[in-house]
Amino acid sequence: MKNTIFRGFAGVLVVLFLLTQGVFAQELLQTHEISDKVGQTQTVCGVVAGSYLAKNVDKTPYYINIDAAWPESPFLLVSGGQGVNRLPMESLKVGQPVCATGMIESSPRSGKPYILVMDAAQLKMVDLRVSAAEAAQHVGHFVTITGKVAGASYAEGLEKKPTFLNLDNPFPIDPALIVINQDRRPLFGEPEKSLLGKTISVTGIVQKSESGRAVIDLIWPSQLRVEP
Repeated sequence: MKNTIFRGFAGVLVVLFLLTQGVFAQELLQTHEISDKVGQTQTVCGVVAGSYLAKNVDKTPYYINIDAAWPESPFLLVSGGQGVNRLPMESLKVGQPVCATGMIESSPRSGKPYILVMDAAQLKMVDLRVSAAEAAQHVGHFVTITGKVAGASYAEGLEKKPTFLNLDNPFPIDPALIVINQDRRPLFGEPEKSLLGKTISVTGIVQKSESGRAVIDLIWPSQLRVEP
């Protein structure tokens, strides 16, 4: 009997541990990865870029724009009715990294994908900041990496013509790499020039290259912060 109780208690502790790890215990997606996920229950992560309380609309919906302000926003969080009063929407300030879990639906008006947030447990504010040297320990996690741009290049000869930002050390000994593909480059100007030598923070899901360095794809300006 005692062993059964102990095993049950231990199981509760494991569940509580996983809950405190929040969205890091499951597969995560960013907003540019969800175009084919409508109708699926997923966890989507991004950076708050704006909000709007529609007081003149039925059920008073509250809209949170993720990664870009309206109308460029690629993804929305939506709440309404009594949910506005009980959800921590006021905590979702511009610049706040957040993950939301729920069914991805498509707005009949704008066509934009969204998650209807009806319970605070669907949301997780993400404030995990790590150094470039620590980033490889967080593969698959949605984090903010901070480091100095020690090397930068615009690889026009490669597929997708990526811009590479090497953090803390130049290539090939950089522990973390920020990648901006050609289709996103117009949003950042000439980052290999403007960001070289600066300390930056970039929020995203950490991937790992074959060489072992941490990699984050920089898609939206909201992911990037130049530190003072």
